[in-house]
Amino acid sequence: MYWSSDKLYESGIFSETMQRDHYLLLLRFLHFADNDLTDSKAPNRDRLAKIREVIDLIKIQCSTVFQPGRDLCVDESLLLFNGRLAFKQFIRTKRPQFGIKLFELCTSNSILLDFMVYHGHMSRELVVPANQEMLKSERIPITLMHRFLNRGHRLFMDNYYTSWWRGTVVEHRSLTGELSLSCARPAADG
Repeated sequence: MYWSSDKLYESGIFSETMQRDHYLLLLRFLHFADNDLTDSKAPNRDRLAKIREVIDLIKIQCSTVFQPGRDLCVDESLLLFNGRLAFKQFIRTKRPQFGIKLFELCTSNSILLDFMVYHGHMSRELVVPANQEMLKSERIPITLMHRFLNRGHRLFMDNYYTSWWRGTVVEHRSLTGELSLSCARPAADG
C-alpha cells in the first residue's frame, strides 16, 4: 500500500525515502516494548502492553488536534489483520471479515476523536457510572464520551450499545448535557 502507484493510496514519502525491501526489514524488527518486561503466560495480563504507549500517544493526539462539533458518533470498525492474535475477530458483515475490532468515537465528518481496541478483557478500561448497573456494551459509549459529557454534544449510535429497555430509562442526571441514549424501536404488537 505504501508503494502503490494508485493515486488514492499513494504515499510518496515512503517510496522516495527508502527502498521497499529496506522498509519491510525495518518494519519486521520494529518493537515498542521489551519482551522480558511482560509475562505472556499471566491470565490477567494487558494484551496490548507492548503497544500501549503508542496507543495512548495516538489517543492523545486524536483528542487534542480537533475540537468537535455538536454531533458525535460511536461505532465499531474492523482493522484488517491476517496474523495470529488471540483477540482477532470475525465479523461477517464487515468488508475485511477478520481483524482487530475497534470501538470509535467520531465526529459527523468521520474525524476520529477516541478509540478502544477490543482485546477480550476490557472491563478494567470501561467507565462505570455511579449507582448504575450497565452491560459492557452500554459502558463503551460512556467511556469514549467521558471527556465530552456536559458540553452539549449529541451522541448517535446503533442499538448494539443500548438495551431496548434502557434506551429511554438512562438517568439524565448522570449523563447531563444533550447526550441522548434514546433508541427508537417500534412498539410490539400484542
